[in-house]
Amino acid sequence: MNSQIILNSDKCRILDDGEFEPLPNELIRLLGVGNYASDTYLFEAAYTIVDNRTIVTTDNRLIKHVRNQADCRLVLLDNFLQSFSF
Repeated sequence: MNSQIILNSDKCRILDDGEFEPLPNELIRLLGVGNYASDTYLFEAAYTIVDNRTIVTTDNRLIKHVRNQADCRLVLLDNFLQSFSF
C-alpha cells in the first residue's frame, strides 16, 4: 500500500476546507483533552477517506492518546518509512 503513494499520484489529492466531514463527538472530546487540539486537521483529512484511514505521525503520545478511539490507524513515521517496498 505505501508504495502506491509514491508510484500512483492518483492516490493523493488536495483537500479544500469544504470537504471535511464532522468528526465523531468522542474523538473531538478526546482531542480537546491535553495538547492535542492542534492535531485535529490530521483526523479531518483521514476521515475524508472511507477505507483504510491512516495517519503518519512522529508523535507517539498522540498515538497512545487516541489508540482505542479513532476509527483509523496511526503509524509512527519511522515505521511507515521502513515498510516501503518498491
